[in-house]
Amino acid sequence: MNSEEPFRESDVGGVQSYDLLAGVPDELVGEVAALIGSPGGPGPAGESERWSGSVIEAPPVRGLVDLAARLARLAHRDQVDKAGVSYISHPARVAGRVGTWGGDEIAVVAAWLHDTVEDTWVSLDLLRAMGFPPAVIKAVDAVSKRDGETEEAYVERIAASPSAVMVKRADLADNADPVRLAVLDGSTRERLSEKYARFASLLDSAVSTSGV
Repeated sequence: MNSEEPFRESDVGGVQSYDLLAGVPDELVGEVAALIGSPGGPGPAGESERWSGSVIEAPPVRGLVDLAARLARLAHRDQVDKAGVSYISHPARVAGRVGTWGGDEIAVVAAWLHDTVEDTWVSLDLLRAMGFPPAVIKAVDAVSKRDGETEEAYVERIAASPSAVMVKRADLADNADPVRLAVLDGSTRERLSEKYARFASLLDSAVSTSGV
């Protein structure tokens, strides 16, 4: 946050906006603030007008999927995957796969956002302030690993949310794609293939016993 701290006095959804944006890189603060209550978007109407002079001009948000895609692109902007490819291509493919599998809007939105809370400055409170519904928050939270959490506990949290299950299966399918793995060295490729297959098996077992 820059020294002027332009968001300290605003309040969105009961959470001070300074706290919401505290981890956002300085150069992205305006763009992220613009997504909170963007005209035409799902956030609180007119909320962006309260962010005195710091909100940039941006095209209207056209629904939850568009909002999620925009946020994901900002959050993963400087990240690359193990092969050095721009990371945003991964959540884009996961979201596309979820859509192809018949996932609803909640699942597609969660797919775009599935790595943002775990791997970037995005928080669940920020997602709430942007107007994402509770079902999206639940799914994103479920697929986000927690510090010190066992793999079994993580899998059980995913299994409790049908949207999270679909997103995680799409995530695993993309990570295990032979085309993506082919560019890695042999030992890494073998290790990751085994890791993804083992987790997929654990998830299938947890889903079969969850009753969800």
